[in-house]
Amino acid sequence: MPSPADQLPSGPSSLAQKVARLERQVNELRASKRAAHTTVTDGKVTFSSPAGWQIIIDPTSDQPVIYFNDPGGSLAGAINATGDPTRKGIDVSSGPFSDGNIDDWRWVSFAGQTDFGDSYNITRARDSDPSVNQGGWFFLDADTAQLGLTDTIAGTDEILQIQSGTALFDKLRAYVNAPASSNPGLLVNTVTGHTGYIYGGIYNGNTVYTVDTAGNLATAGQVYAQTINIGSGASAIGGDLTIGGSLNARNIAYGSVSITPSAANTPTNVTVGGLNVAGSTFRAFTGANSSVPGTSILGTSASTVSSTGLTVWLTRANTTATTVWWMLIGE
Repeated sequence: MPSPADQLPSGPSSLAQKVARLERQVNELRASKRAAHTTVTDGKVTFSSPAGWQIIIDPTSDQPVIYFNDPGGSLAGAINATGDPTRKGIDVSSGPFSDGNIDDWRWVSFAGQTDFGDSYNITRARDSDPSVNQGGWFFLDADTAQLGLTDTIAGTDEILQIQSGTALFDKLRAYVNAPASSNPGLLVNTVTGHTGYIYGGIYNGNTVYTVDTAGNLATAGQVYAQTINIGSGASAIGGDLTIGGSLNARNIAYGSVSITPSAANTPTNVTVGGLNVAGSTFRAFTGANSSVPGTSILGTSASTVSSTGLTVWLTRANTTATTVWWMLIGE
């Protein structure tokens, strides 16, 4: 039986202890509300952080999914499995966002297998209609790599595709803005054994110009240039060649000499040397700078014509110094 002392009211010390325990319990309850917690509802697991973020794991849907909700309760992103045991895949997507007059854009990436094969794809699509894409686009599969812009609203695609050793610009233009350098702004290099053209242009399915491995230029149209320097390679031009400046060719040399006849009616010559005209057969042409041909100027000619020079002749009825033009062509 309780003693008489047990029947006495609690003293001040006992009451203070009870109050302290009550305060501790209240503080623990408040802390538990502020701390992260986990709930399970209908098979879905929700992890909540003190800041209000949530991670929801839902294995009950047709395709298991993990949702990430921001403190405001909006979807920030999601990860979900796709396919079946024979076609494995995973989707990673952002939450919906607004751009222009459309408020449900999402960035979506997929990696795995579909009915069309395995691939990795990133696109910007509408949440309400994933077939509507607009913006950057990236695609990889076993044979190709593609990067570009797609717009199903406007019906346009601009794609760079790499496949079988070829980079294809589909509905794209290439612009090279190279910095100052001693290297070429654009360089095409082919290796030994290459039999195709190094470079070429096609218009509407028809080849309009090509450059082969020997540096030969073949064009179906006209060539316009301020200056053309023709090297050792051949140039085949099927159309007109219009030059707005000067033409410099290694198989053509020209100039002038001044000849003072040693005596009237006596052929006198001047030798031109130091040339390096390309070709194996050479022809020379001469002409006097004079307004009295046939009377004072009796004739001009050339001899000892070769790759390195020629001899220019003048015959005149007097001994006046005369300029004689010459041209040497090799073929």
